[in-house]
Amino acid sequence: MQRLKKFILIPLRTMAFRCNRLRLYYWADRQLAEMSKVVVMPQFYYRVLFRASMRLVRFRGLARLADRMIHTIPYHIRFMVA
Repeated sequence: MQRLKKFILIPLRTMAFRCNRLRLYYWADRQLAEMSKVVVMPQFYYRVLFRASMRLVRFRGLARLADRMIHTIPYHIRFMVA
């Protein structure tokens, strides 16, 4: 249930900020602060993403994409997988 709630609140907070709805933005941000430890995606997704980014690093043109991919993985999962 918390994964789904966080999955919904993240884009809601972004859209509220872009539409200048600050009350909704701060409400969503406060709700997300309470769920900072909740991981939205399952760990196997992050494991596959980490391995794919390590393979992309080998190619010079795709290193920037690999860097972006690896920084989408939360720190505690990134260090567990590595």
